[in-house]
Amino acid sequence: MFKEPPHNQNAEKAILGALLTDSNNQSCRQTLDMMDSSAFYLQSNRVIFDTIKRMSQDDLHIDTITVTEKLKADGNENISGGYFYISELPRAVTSLALTTVHVNLVNKIATTREIITTAQQAIEHSENLDPNELIEMIENNLRAITSKDTGKEVSHISDFGENWADKLDERVNSGGAISGLETGIPELDERLSGFDLEGLIVLAGRPSMGKTLMAQTIMDFVGGKAQKNCLFFSMEMSDKQVYERFISKASGVCPKKIRSGKGLDDQDWGRLTNGMGYVNSSKIFVDTDAKLSVAQIRARVRRHASKNGNIGLIVIDYLGLMAMPKAASLTISIGEVTSALKSLAKEMKTPILLLVQGSRAMDKGGRPVMSDLKDSSSIEADADVVLFVHRQEVLDPDTELKGVTELIIAKDRHNDGNGTIHLTKCSGGFMEISEQEVAEMVHREETKNQPPQRGYARR
Repeated sequence: MFKEPPHNQNAEKAILGALLTDSNNQSCRQTLDMMDSSAFYLQSNRVIFDTIKRMSQDDLHIDTITVTEKLKADGNENISGGYFYISELPRAVTSLALTTVHVNLVNKIATTREIITTAQQAIEHSENLDPNELIEMIENNLRAITSKDTGKEVSHISDFGENWADKLDERVNSGGAISGLETGIPELDERLSGFDLEGLIVLAGRPSMGKTLMAQTIMDFVGGKAQKNCLFFSMEMSDKQVYERFISKASGVCPKKIRSGKGLDDQDWGRLTNGMGYVNSSKIFVDTDAKLSVAQIRARVRRHASKNGNIGLIVIDYLGLMAMPKAASLTISIGEVTSALKSLAKEMKTPILLLVQGSRAMDKGGRPVMSDLKDSSSIEADADVVLFVHRQEVLDPDTELKGVTELIIAKDRHNDGNGTIHLTKCSGGFMEISEQEVAEMVHREETKNQPPQRGYARR
């Protein structure tokens, strides 16, 4: 049997009646800010509210006559119910002071209607859509519903400082300890004060520059040494490849030896045994499913957190291999993904490290800059930190910076930690190079690249 969706016609009439009685009243001004016409159940009420709101924005006088005339001019008089219906609305007002109470009631009922609509759509599409697509549709609808919370009160800035003094005192007593998540790369932690606990960190670079190895090095520290829950979504490698990479780093045995099985001596076997013990006792969890959507990642993150507790770090390898939402352009799709990941980081209070492929422009020889990110506008806007991994020797075999990996901090929203960290590969990971070594190599590189000086010929 058909059941009419929930609504409260009396409350809707009282709101419109209040606006027609005195639109400049404080409660009425708040009403125009707190409501959207979609919250009204009856179409006539939606049209009347929209007309009143536009007239208020244009600073026009509002009463039953002027609103009726405006509706007539716009061709909406019949839809609205005409002057007879509009002239009756002020009689529904019990008190102008109660208008915001009625607004909250109508908004609440409207949210219930939207939830019911989402449930009905899910049932209708359940036979046609893949379960993952169905979940994504439901989550997108629910997110759109929650984003309409126009009635939320803003907070006074003092509300955010409730425990701030205590936290600052803790930092002082700890000698200025890292406030975010430690990465295990000392200079990076010093510059960024660790990864922000609600931040989206982008790690970009061209193929063979070491993006995955850099992410793995950080994961190894977070999930291994620090023993914090760590989630790794690898859409490029198989489970065996992921495991071998971590074993190689933990054991220090050459990846080529592990892949081929050739040349392994007793010492290597001992290292591999120790490496397996270290990796197996870590808190690194891996998902190697291909083409995951944001909705799937979000669902798996939430499920993992409910089962295993707080997550220290989420790593996604990489953006280009994710399933993109349908949109008018790839740039818009990527913007939806990065925005959703940023929201997920805030929701879980967990930094997300997102690996991104750099554009082909990075192959020309110069060091990467922000514009080298593919579809960079949305990525740059949503990211709290943008890091580039760069190896000059890949582009210039004659460089003086052989064996050096540059970790370039191109954007740091919170700490102004921009700069370059010089690292070298060691035991399947990275270690920092001393300032003196860096200075000497950079000086030799700059000298090599300087054009030869031309002298003046003597006559």
